[in-house]
Amino acid sequence: MFRTIIVLYIAVFLLTSCTKIQEGDEFARKAWNAQQKGNHKEVIENLEKAVRMPTKDFEKDDLHTALGTEYYLSGEYKKAQEQHEIAVKLNPRNYQAYTNLGIVLRKQGKFKEAEEAYIKALDINSKYAQAHSSIGALYLAQNDYKNALIALKRAVTLETELPEAQANLSLAYALAGDLKNAKVHFHKAEALHYKPLEPIRFLIDNLEKNETRMSREATKGDSLASAGFDLLLMDKYDEAVKVFEAALKGTFNRYSKEEIMAALSGALLNKGENKKAMELIEKVLQSDPKQVLALTNKASCLYNEKKNEEAIEILEFALKNNPYFGPAWNIYGLILLDEKKFAEALKAFENSVSAFPGNPTYHANLALVYSKMGKKTAAEEQYSIAKILKYKNLEDLRKELDK
Repeated sequence: MFRTIIVLYIAVFLLTSCTKIQEGDEFARKAWNAQQKGNHKEVIENLEKAVRMPTKDFEKDDLHTALGTEYYLSGEYKKAQEQHEIAVKLNPRNYQAYTNLGIVLRKQGKFKEAEEAYIKALDINSKYAQAHSSIGALYLAQNDYKNALIALKRAVTLETELPEAQANLSLAYALAGDLKNAKVHFHKAEALHYKPLEPIRFLIDNLEKNETRMSREATKGDSLASAGFDLLLMDKYDEAVKVFEAALKGTFNRYSKEEIMAALSGALLNKGENKKAMELIEKVLQSDPKQVLALTNKASCLYNEKKNEEAIEILEFALKNNPYFGPAWNIYGLILLDEKKFAEALKAFENSVSAFPGNPTYHANLALVYSKMGKKTAAEEQYSIAKILKYKNLEDLRKELDK
């Protein structure tokens, strides 16, 4: 899953025409001035005082919303949740507070509750683009492309200059296989100077190559190869080996021989047949030294043999030529995790998720490294995504996170 970061600040307007200044108003003004200077600590201190005192010029629900936002920006998610819940209790029509509450709940891995908060925001104001954008991002994280597309299209229709919504819409179209619309919204996000676009660009480039590939007439070898790739995705490695071996006896228009051999080596690796896999990998690399899947599989073999330095050298070469290949980043992250280089492992797993956001294993590994770093909230968010994506070893992951 291309991973998104949402920062939403609810502005509280200054009113200067008051006749009687309440003490809470004074602290609210101090908070606003501190916010202009980027001093979050001072903002929180003043807002904490403002919400406990009488005010004339500021609505209490707006102050609690602002305080909740500051807690969110400071990484204090439970406190942020409490403040937004107070805000919507004081004013059940505060759709901005409901949207913020959804963002905070998602950050804690509470996806169902987050969806409910976004829906409440949209029940109040169906034209609030940020709520559509946020719920669209939530659906996208769950591989629910149909609902993600509906929500994100609505968001950019209401407000065209929402860079994150445009980027997420491009990603959703790309993951759904709609190359034309993926490119349209990619360019819109690019024009709005949205920065983390490279993984989406890589996905679009791959879609273009695949579209060209699939436009060629399929041979019997191509059909068998496609079936083999499907079996790999279903973890049916014994069957995949037989199908790939049969495919290699035929001719191809859509795939190269090296691609099929590299995929076959992966199936053999998953069966524990490292020696046969390595023999096949070396044949592929003699023909195509930059074949990224073969390089990744070779690194995986070396990692299994505890030859981490050699594995890292190969992975760095592979990623230099193909910087958004998720499996390579995942193996790299596992090596770094074993070596307790948690910050570097985190970056590697984040890259794997950005490249292939629908892979449950990548989210599970990201949850694990967050847990090792003591970032429990972030770990729970990734655990929730892995669970939604039907990660196979969920029980083992839960035990690791609970240690």
